[in-house]
Amino acid sequence: MKKTLLILLCVLLLSVPFVAACNSTPSQESQQESENASTPAEESKEEGIAFPLEKKNWNGTTIRVLTRTNESANQFVPNEEAEGTVISQAVLDRNQFIEENFGLTLEIESTAQPAVEIGTYIQSNLDDYDIVCDALCRMLPSITENYFYSLNDWLDLSKPWWDQQANNYLTLSDKIFFVTGDAMYTDDLHTSCILFNKADYNKYFKEQYGSLYDIVDRKEWTYDLLSEMAKAYSQPDDTGNWTNLDCRYGIVTDGYTGASQLVTGSGVLTVAKDNNGDLTLHVGDEQSINAFAKVYDILNDVSQSMYVEQLTTDDKWNDISNMFIDNKALFRIAYVINLLAIKQSDNPDKVDPGIVPIPKFDKSQEEYYDGVNIYQCEVLGIPVSNTVRREATCYMLEALAYYSSKYSPFKEQSVTYSVYDTTLKLQSVTADEDSRMMDYILSHRMYDLGAIFDWGGGLTGVYSFCLYGGSNNLVSKWDSMHVSVEQKMQETLEAYRNSIA
Repeated sequence: MKKTLLILLCVLLLSVPFVAACNSTPSQESQQESENASTPAEESKEEGIAFPLEKKNWNGTTIRVLTRTNESANQFVPNEEAEGTVISQAVLDRNQFIEENFGLTLEIESTAQPAVEIGTYIQSNLDDYDIVCDALCRMLPSITENYFYSLNDWLDLSKPWWDQQANNYLTLSDKIFFVTGDAMYTDDLHTSCILFNKADYNKYFKEQYGSLYDIVDRKEWTYDLLSEMAKAYSQPDDTGNWTNLDCRYGIVTDGYTGASQLVTGSGVLTVAKDNNGDLTLHVGDEQSINAFAKVYDILNDVSQSMYVEQLTTDDKWNDISNMFIDNKALFRIAYVINLLAIKQSDNPDKVDPGIVPIPKFDKSQEEYYDGVNIYQCEVLGIPVSNTVRREATCYMLEALAYYSSKYSPFKEQSVTYSVYDTTLKLQSVTADEDSRMMDYILSHRMYDLGAIFDWGGGLTGVYSFCLYGGSNNLVSKWDSMHVSVEQKMQETLEAYRNSIA
């Protein structure tokens, strides 16, 4: 079902008509970067930076990308079925510019699990692919197989078209093997957020609480306030029963997204880097335990929340999505990409969605934090089988990222602008406040290495497993698994230290 929904949303995204134009908290370094960045009311971006590399003609060199289908592939080459759409046109213009000015072209091959399949090519001494693009949960664990180069000495990752938050979180033992940024857009689409029903919020809550955007700006958007509003909004069905599609709910989500992303919103990562860059486990920390206790109570209170796994309907994933679209829910714990399904719904009375960050644990927390969907958020890497074209590949990566960005001469016709400002902001939300909130959300993104690597075989879903269990057994569950998790994590770190530089 998830795969089907994703494919549908990919098509919807590309069919938009063309328009011109931890310690228990994040590491101190990461937190300081977020605090220095801005408040939700102050996001801005510098533009007009020159391409940093000396111009060079690569004489028709073709760079081959192994990637997933649909949305992933369309980041690199235009979708022929969506010719003339805003995103497809921007991708085409970028690729033609790179070919005409630098003699580099892109070819793609789509497959289900690129990070897994590249291993077969490497073991067979085949250099068929120069770049691999796949989800975080498959790319990072493959490092222990020595499938990818460290990129530290090949790319200047300090440039603003590379995602600096990702660089910080995904660097281990001073090495970074995978990058994201303006060269792609699945990282933005699969960032978590809270979608809210503007009309119902204004009808039931604005007089008492004021604007939800103002609440966020005042740093007062918390678990407790989310729960308070959700309880006040929710109604059972006509027979007084809960947990069915005839109810009205304050919160709808799926269990994994709801549990993991709410806990992340408190600033908790299952694994975080300390100030020395060493990895430390935090599931058993007081902040994690306290955050999950509140999340457990919110999501398992059937008088305020309903999640996918509680339903017994045949199409329960779409049923939860449609509850929000059909104005039967106040909040949805979701991802940015879910805005597109709302935009494309043919319901004439569909919800007018707003977007805000995941709420904080309490008012004393300094910042809001949003996580990513590790199964869909993607990164790029260069496989070790790429020896002949490695220099050209790095040049192509720099060109892809720069000429996709708003820093390039393309500006409002860039891929990033076409996806983010035109498609998401201008056509999927209706207020400047939503645009501003989206900027803030994407600049305060966190990557949980524990969830990505799933050390010990239970770390990815540790909070959702406990959510489903009938009682909050996080402490005992962690006691039973933390030794194995620590051992597996240290084995990975040792493999990183011994990996190809």
